[in-house]
Amino acid sequence: DAWIVVLRILERPDASAIEALFCARLLHDLLRRCVSKTEKTQASHAAFTEHEWSKLRERLFALTKRYAAASGDSLDARGTVTQLVLCVAALSCKMPSWNAESVVQDVIEAFASDASVSNEAKVLCLCSFLAVIPQEAQSRELSIHPMRREQVIDGMKNTASAVMDLLQQLVTAAGSDSMIQKHVLDALEAWADLADV
Repeated sequence: DAWIVVLRILERPDASAIEALFCARLLHDLLRRCVSKTEKTQASHAAFTEHEWSKLRERLFALTKRYAAASGDSLDARGTVTQLVLCVAALSCKMPSWNAESVVQDVIEAFASDASVSNEAKVLCLCSFLAVIPQEAQSRELSIHPMRREQVIDGMKNTASAVMDLLQQLVTAAGSDSMIQKHVLDALEAWADLADV
């Protein structure tokens, strides 16, 4: 099963930057097509139980933080972080038990509250996630029930002012890191579009 192989490679400490980037991209593609059903009805879709969704969320949080902490100035490693936050975004949109009203706040807390991760890695995770979640939720490539999509987008709109405040704080925290600044500006643009500012 592709899921098992991809996650195992990403979790290996000796995975090369190219392997990690490829696997993270493949994982994002797989997540976009997975469904929340008790049985698989299409060959191209994986079916997840509630327990599997929850376990995958925890693994994605851990992987994203780990790759962010190790990324430094490596473009491949930062590309892997971007793909992993796209995975988190896709999962947050699709996971039926994840409260659509609290998706963004839950992810912010998961990245911001981990004391074992440096501030630079936290900022990278947060900025990357906030830059991609609005587009991911609205993407037609994401196989998602229209009602769930609407719930997630409405939940994001309800948190838009708090996110805009956080992004202003992250601009300051980014310092001279041009990649982080780009993510913050991308996120500001995406959230401004979402909130019709």
